[in-house]
Amino acid sequence: MLAAALIFLVLVTYAGVLLTIRRRTAHDWACPKCHRTAHLERLSRPDWMKKLAGFLPLKYVRCRFCQHTFFLPLTVKNPLSNSVSDDDILD
Repeated sequence: MLAAALIFLVLVTYAGVLLTIRRRTAHDWACPKCHRTAHLERLSRPDWMKKLAGFLPLKYVRCRFCQHTFFLPLTVKNPLSNSVSDDDILD
């Protein structure tokens, strides 16, 4: 009985971590709090995320204007970057 309760507690905690990550995920290159794009910087992911949800393809981003941290999917591109991707090159 105690083992089942412990397993249930672990599963509920893990689901809470995944829901927290989902809640803090934005879908465009702008801060969800202040809606600015020029003040964003990439950070390394926190240790808890590397251990519990390292399989998720997310970037960890902080807004230097309002200090809000959030996640972005890897498919979201920075519109302010000067790098040229393979999709932008025309043959």
